[in-house]
Amino acid sequence: MTDKEKALQRMQKYCAIQDQSVQKVREKLFAIEALTDEERESIVDDLLDDKFLDDLRFAKNYVTSMINQKRWGKYKIIQGLHRHKIASNHIDAAIKTIDSSIYLNNLEHLYQIKKNYTEDKHKIIRFLQQKGYEIQDIFKFLS
Repeated sequence: MTDKEKALQRMQKYCAIQDQSVQKVREKLFAIEALTDEERESIVDDLLDDKFLDDLRFAKNYVTSMINQKRWGKYKIIQGLHRHKIASNHIDAAIKTIDSSIYLNNLEHLYQIKKNYTEDKHKIIRFLQQKGYEIQDIFKFLS
């Protein structure tokens, strides 16, 4: 079995366990020194053709998990997707899948947590902005 075939199998397993971005897979492949650049791109193309990789699917799953698990706001999620080098149209499509009621419940939950520690509105607003929430959403919620 060649190095390319071994790497392809390894990446198929890696992508089957959890959705990955194309960028993340490229980074993993770059660490395998036995491969040429052409072999790396060939592996990525094979993974895309076989549906092991799909940046739109990755972006939607990323948005869902960051909303549900980390309670991040839109800005922080968008920054994370940019770090994975996801295309803007995929980011927009994924952001549109956010359930506004869950989003606002998360904002309220984080507000209540921070309110237990401080009454200073500026600190609370800064905290919510650091979590990625838009200033207009924060002010709507506070008023």
